[in-house]
Amino acid sequence: MAHIRHPIIGDPLYGGRPQIPKGASEYLIDLLRSFPRQALHARKLAFAHPVTGQPLEFTQPMPEDMQELVETLEEEHAGVIDNEPEVIYVRDE
Repeated sequence: MAHIRHPIIGDPLYGGRPQIPKGASEYLIDLLRSFPRQALHARKLAFAHPVTGQPLEFTQPMPEDMQELVETLEEEHAGVIDNEPEVIYVRDE
């Protein structure tokens, strides 16, 4: 993500220093600077079991701290964030 200039918040290796959006509130600045981990979450994972080939699917709601970060960014920078990102990886053998 850093390569395409979209580093992940909280990534200590590739995230670099937090980029504070123009006009950010002190609350958002503190939230960005103190976020304790990578802001990376998979709402749903689906794949074939490596031995049986049976399809497996797991879902998990977004953690509260990440939801707070997303909501704060949305409130302060409406229209900048797409709340439904989706990445699908398919591997055929």
